[in-house]
Amino acid sequence: MFAFFLLFISATCSALASFTLKFAGSGAVSHPQFGPLAWKMAAVGFYGVGFLFYAWALKKLPLTSAYPVMVAVTIIEVFMFGVWTGEQVTLTNIFGALLITAGIIFIVR
Repeated sequence: MFAFFLLFISATCSALASFTLKFAGSGAVSHPQFGPLAWKMAAVGFYGVGFLFYAWALKKLPLTSAYPVMVAVTIIEVFMFGVWTGEQVTLTNIFGALLITAGIIFIVR
């Protein structure tokens, strides 16, 4: 169970990196001391921390389970971020996210 918690943290770091890159490119978050480069560096930091947690989880889980779970959680978190920020969500998007989630459930069982 702890290994899946590590995967969740890894996935969340990856999703945070994606959010941060989105902010850096859109100019939506402006701060006098933090320009786009600072946001991109933060994204690299999130990716690095996520990698460390992923490597830790791999010590306890098989790769064939760990990677799909980590990617699925990242996809779901990024999808929720899109909904939260008002990005267009179609039935195709929703169906795709559900299909990925169902596939991950089958892989892990």
